[in-house]
Amino acid sequence: MEIVYLLNSGFMIKDENILILFDDYDDPEKIVDKVVAKEKFEHFYVLVSHAHFDHFGTHIRAYAPQVSRYIFSNDIKHTKRVKMFPTDKITFIKKYSSWEGDGIKVTTFDSTDVGVSFLVEIDSGNKIFHSGDFN
Repeated sequence: MEIVYLLNSGFMIKDENILILFDDYDDPEKIVDKVVAKEKFEHFYVLVSHAHFDHFGTHIRAYAPQVSRYIFSNDIKHTKRVKMFPTDKITFIKKYSSWEGDGIKVTTFDSTDVGVSFLVEIDSGNKIFHSGDFN
């Protein structure tokens, strides 16, 4: 597993044939762009913990052709920015619920701010906890 810190609460995780992106609101080094252009993944998931600008960057819509699923906190459903994304690739998720896709299971928990925190279990056996806006 490779974990790359982006900015603020942004992280990119590579695990076998899965790419997971958390809260990528800004990527000045274009790390994600380079990985997406160079490497092939069976599944690419983009998770966003809540709608604040420093967690939900609309530039992530550029990855739509490669993204398997955008998993957005339920509060994002009510923003104007979400209309920029392909609706058939979005799953909105509430606190204390789960979603399963190819290669991963996502369970959400509360946050000290709005939105959710994520526990992601990957078929490889690895687990990742992304705390959203916890400090």
